[in-house]
Amino acid sequence: MAEHVVKKDGTKEPFDAAKIRQAITLAAQEAGKEIDQRLIDRVTQPALNFAEDRQEVATKELREILLSELEKEAPEIAAAWRAHDQKKGK
Repeated sequence: MAEHVVKKDGTKEPFDAAKIRQAITLAAQEAGKEIDQRLIDRVTQPALNFAEDRQEVATKELREILLSELEKEAPEIAAAWRAHDQKKGK
């Protein structure tokens, strides 16, 4: 598994799969949707697979994978995530 994620500003922090799950959960809350663990697992698995054989992974890459999976599984949650990012200027 990747040891570090590289943030937009170039800083690195330890890879933490729990942060990925938390981001999905928060997006679901913003969308007013209930989310179950099975959905979180299905959405996060491709991102975890991507990070598995790398030392570092960019947060942008993880975000793209997660949003792609959310579009398939729960488009309303993906839309809430994008709206949140837009508010923050991402």
